[in-house]
Amino acid sequence: LLRRKNRVHNTYEAQTEFLQKFGHGGNEGATTAAPSTAPQTEAQPATEGSAIQGLVKTWTIDASQDKYYYWTVVVSVAFVYNLLFVIARQVFVDLIGPTGVSICAEGAPPYRNFSRECTDDQLMNMKVMPTIELYPDMGWSRWWWTRMMWAILDLVMDSIYWLDIFVRTRTGFLEQGLVVRDIEKIRKNYHESKQFKYDIISIIPIDYVLGWPWPVSWFRPFPVVRLNRLLRIDRVRDCMERTETRSSMPNAFRVLCVVWYIIVIIHWNACFYFWISEMIGLGSDGWVYGPLNKQSLPDFYWSTLILTTIGEVPSPVQNVEYLFVTLDLMCGVLIFATIVGNVGSMISNMSAARTEFQNKMDGIKQYMELRRVSKQLEMRVIKWFDYLWANKQSLSDQQVLKVLPDKLQAEIAMQVHFETLRKVRIFQVRFTRNRFTLTMVAVL
Repeated sequence: LLRRKNRVHNTYEAQTEFLQKFGHGGNEGATTAAPSTAPQTEAQPATEGSAIQGLVKTWTIDASQDKYYYWTVVVSVAFVYNLLFVIARQVFVDLIGPTGVSICAEGAPPYRNFSRECTDDQLMNMKVMPTIELYPDMGWSRWWWTRMMWAILDLVMDSIYWLDIFVRTRTGFLEQGLVVRDIEKIRKNYHESKQFKYDIISIIPIDYVLGWPWPVSWFRPFPVVRLNRLLRIDRVRDCMERTETRSSMPNAFRVLCVVWYIIVIIHWNACFYFWISEMIGLGSDGWVYGPLNKQSLPDFYWSTLILTTIGEVPSPVQNVEYLFVTLDLMCGVLIFATIVGNVGSMISNMSAARTEFQNKMDGIKQYMELRRVSKQLEMRVIKWFDYLWANKQSLSDQQVLKVLPDKLQAEIAMQVHFETLRKVRIFQVRFTRNRFTLTMVAVL
């Protein structure tokens, strides 16, 4: 095992050395760089602060680099946080915690239940409003920390949004096929784009102006004012496109994307269903949602049934309920059609290579039958096709690689055929015929 590992390591080093020496753009036989004759100037001492300041002033990033892709992933995480939890915190108030007017119970003291919201009758019949002074054991400290947790998460995600604006002002763009790295040009190009307006709107701190997310006990917050954060959806699209390009299983990634879209739509629809039920009155009729417990999962289940149109749901009673169910059914039909279309196209793409291979093989079989080729030769041709497919080979490697530039084609050829040439005796002595060896590898 150790010998095998050493052999693999030595082979990798030999390939790397060969490509560096004789690949396109390399200088044959050049092993060391020529010494510079330019006069050396004494380095001026620089403080750490000035170095960081200089880096900030001159730093740019190329959109084709890995670190740019990883940054789009970070921004996408912040977007998904707002996409899922803004509407959920607005509807399911237990995620935030009770306020001074949202702690009521049926048949129990106010400090025993935190999930019942006071109705008008309960507020009218209350002799004393429940407050932290009267009921110090109501768990206010626990809910205070819950709100503080959401406040910290909001600040972190908003900080990512602010930092993303800085990254956009330093992201190079293509102009006549060349990457522009001039900071002034990059900043001007970004400021003149439509996305700059969306980015500015997405960071307007409406929630902080209105008092949320600071954990005050007397204020029922409205996280829905954070919906402007969803204007950063272009970052998610960019991240998904780059992930699909980098993925070795793009079809599986597309299936996951479709499933993700469905989950998000069902989640938002469930939140709207509970919101409408709360406005009508929980448990007031057979259609609206029941008592305020176990809120999220039953709503998600109901939303899944009505959007997929595969299950029975309670019939609506009021006009608002009829309108909501009608819109849901229409959206469900569109979602079902989208799922069928996407899955069908993905299956077609997954079997496209086999279909093309089979069509070519059928054409050759028809040609041999028309020309009355002997059965023995026909079986040899069919076995050759079976061999190609069993080894995951196409009919022509050149047809696959022709979309790449000549330099990349040559480097791929060197990587693929390097070991084959090393087994030939005349190429085993440190590549004495350097240019000839390079030509042989590229031609294979």
